[in-house]
Amino acid sequence: MGFSIKKLFLLSGFFLFSSLLYILPTQAHEPRLIGNGAINVVVGWRAEPVFKKNINRFDFIVTDEVEVGTIDLDVYVLFLDQDSADAKVISSAKLTDELRRDRDNPNRFNKYFLPTKDGAYGFHIIGMVDGIAIDEIFICRGGTQNVDNRSFGCVEELQKFPNGSKKDRDSRINRVDRDDDD
Repeated sequence: MGFSIKKLFLLSGFFLFSSLLYILPTQAHEPRLIGNGAINVVVGWRAEPVFKKNINRFDFIVTDEVEVGTIDLDVYVLFLDQDSADAKVISSAKLTDELRRDRDNPNRFNKYFLPTKDGAYGFHIIGMVDGIAIDEIFICRGGTQNVDNRSFGCVEELQKFPNGSKKDRDSRINRVDRDDDD
């Protein structure tokens, strides 16, 4: 039973599409060589764009072809005064959720948390990956250390609708009603 050109075309299209699905989630991340040049990683948010008061995850992906065996990372989330490499840390906290290995990609790891304010965020990562020591800081958008300026986004505020409290809405409705009387 031979392959027809149509089957071969469909199969190659499937593999191309599958590889894009694997690569696309890392596009809004900062790629970097860490551990004294021993490990290639990308760091960012699991879901982008990131909105305040929406659950998200710290996302750490080892892009080397060898599967990560042992990993022990402490991750501190940083809230910063700006998105630059010399930003001042306004507050920080250790992420207490367990580091979870992704089911579909054994080199992808996440920690859940809830960003409560919009603005500049960063991650301070301390620990070991397969016996290699790591102590790195990643900062959103303008704080990237990537030479191509690839980075992850800062936390944004969603548009609110309808805006304001019930009292504010009632006040606007009354103004509209009065304007209609003119």
